[in-house]
Amino acid sequence: MVSVVWYKVHPDRFGGQKGIAQFNRFLSVHHRLTCLCAADNDPSEAGYPLLPHLPVGKWQFLNPINWVRIWRVCRQMNATHLLIEHPPYALAGRIISHLLGIRMVLHAHNIESEILRQKNTLHWRVAACWEGIACRFADLVLFKTPEDRDLAMSRFRVHPGRTHIVPFGVLRSACPGILERKQARLRLQELYDIDMSERLLYFGGTLDYGPNAEVVLWLHKNLLPEIRKYSQEPFRLVISGRRENLAFEWVDHLADAACIYTGDTEDTSDLMLGADLLVNPVVSGSGIKVKNMEALAAGLTVVTTEHGARGIDASVAGTKLIVSETANVLSFAEAVIQHWGSQEPTPEAPSMHAIIGRILRHIQPKGSLIADVQARRPDPKFCYL
Repeated sequence: MVSVVWYKVHPDRFGGQKGIAQFNRFLSVHHRLTCLCAADNDPSEAGYPLLPHLPVGKWQFLNPINWVRIWRVCRQMNATHLLIEHPPYALAGRIISHLLGIRMVLHAHNIESEILRQKNTLHWRVAACWEGIACRFADLVLFKTPEDRDLAMSRFRVHPGRTHIVPFGVLRSACPGILERKQARLRLQELYDIDMSERLLYFGGTLDYGPNAEVVLWLHKNLLPEIRKYSQEPFRLVISGRRENLAFEWVDHLADAACIYTGDTEDTSDLMLGADLLVNPVVSGSGIKVKNMEALAAGLTVVTTEHGARGIDASVAGTKLIVSETANVLSFAEAVIQHWGSQEPTPEAPSMHAIIGRILRHIQPKGSLIADVQARRPDPKFCYL
């Protein structure tokens, strides 16, 4: 199998990067995989064969030279399947898979046109047209959430028999213990001058990404003042994340006495382990919210919205996932105050091995990744999982 990744995912620090890097790492354990990726990737941290031979740039998929590069790698590796990450290279993938007689799998991490539509961007229909073509080109489309798959089936007319749900897995095999969390909290207290008596709330993400910037603004304008109205307990809010895009410079000017900005933090494990609560009142975007999954895996209670809880199995989250209405700031603040002292562990979550195993159930005896979807032709009323 050849995986095509057109942007930087190694080292994998952010949600989208982890979604690809971890998926490929675990898939490579079960199936021979080579990744053809952009030149700014670091092969030393991949953990599987990486060929950084594609150029850096979001318009690279328009260059036929790159299509030839993909075709050559597929031939050299005797690939049986071509895995395309995101839709840009879908047309190239379709042509190459047809020429070589192999299957094309599209890994759709979100519905980008839906994000653009929510922002009232004029060209969202163009993006939707391309995503629809890409989904129909593929023999199999992997979605992160049932909501994204349902949207693709209704908007793009994707056949349910060509879809599969691949949720975001977690690397931890067990919830961290009390001692591990206490040590992380002590490190945070020393690093950020936090008092032992203060409750510690956390939000992290790429701060020049629209939905995350909206969250930071809402936290400052709505949530923090509301918490102060109904609780005398001292608290701090730690916000971490990169902000490089000048269009989001206004985020840097938001200020509150209770807020601590850490900037671009390479390792957020102490924040996940040492905080009392993750607050994520996100209302836009697509795909699964990786930060929520990582927090649950670290044993951290998450207060989020219905939108933020999309794609997370309620049986996995248990009582650690609290869903509230963002429009009702009082309800959200009450949920934060009520649950910021919760010490209950997170139920056992599905590992990446388990998730990959669900996909590999469909391996044919000859060792291909997916069954012949053309011959299978399932009942249109049956949603293939």
